Amino acid sequence: MKAMKKIAASLLVGMCLPVSVNAATLSSTPNHTWRYAKRSAWYQDRSKSSYYRQIWNRANAIWSKKGFNWKRTTKKVKTTVSTVSSGNQYWVGLTWTRNPSGHYISANKVQLNRTLLSQMKYTKTQRVNVAKHELGHALGLDHNTDSSISVMNPANRYHSVRNCDVVGMKRLYNQRYISGSITRYSVASLLKPNTVSFDYPDGLTNNPQRLCQQSSVIINAQVQSVKDADQYFSWVTLQNVKTVKGKFITNAKVKVAGNSHTLTSGNPLQVGEKVELGLTKVDKHYELVANEYGIFNRS
Repeated sequence: MKAMKKIAASLLVGMCLPVSVNAATLSSTPNHTWRYAKRSAWYQDRSKSSYYRQIWNRANAIWSKKGFNWKRTTKKVKTTVSTVSSGNQYWVGLTWTRNPSGHYISANKVQLNRTLLSQMKYTKTQRVNVAKHELGHALGLDHNTDSSISVMNPANRYHSVRNCDVVGMKRLYNQRYISGSITRYSVASLLKPNTVSFDYPDGLTNNPQRLCQQSSVIINAQVQSVKDADQYFSWVTLQNVKTVKGKFITNAKVKVAGNSHTLTSGNPLQVGEKVELGLTKVDKHYELVANEYGIFNRS
């Protein structure tokens, strides 16, 4: 099996175990190159239930106490938070960040998957921790290590904002702020004007065998076409499909992260290349089960 390559910026699939209250991660949480102008930003809460509005309120209150002031508004602003009931059973939260120059944030879309959070029996406190994690991405933080005691642990369920996260946030916001006009970038650009973080439930970190079991469909195929689905995704059609596991509907489309105007950290799929994909069926199309730790080989 060829080496796996990630196409999404940050796919979160992780084993998250209880730790000693005395444990601490000393190294600061990594950050991206993009940020807001100040350690303060507005967000619009589009949650339809008071339960999840409480979750977002608690998450932003903690970040505000730790030095980044999230402020709620009903007006249209750069950052929106919400919940969805997703048919894709492989992510509990995700954050899209548009950063046209690679330095400043022009938009964030932050979501929690309430269906999977319920099925995985996340407590309210644990859901707040996931929300804190997503807001960490929204302000510019990257993932900490799999073993970190950090809100930015790749599969955070148990940790609140720790000192290592505060240090990482302050380090990012102590740097010189670089603004600029919004520019449309093509996939040929060396910059990465968009990133996505998929945050997955427990039990799957760096575990391809488990992901093989989780994948309802595994196929080998050749990319026939790649077309924009919206500002975040592409529709991929495949040819010469050979099924390794499950059943793949002939001529069905596959939805993948990134399109001609937004890049992810991996290279976009190219017409003609051969791939092996682990898929889950969502409505009438398929989506990748996992991109970084999952079944995604390319020749």
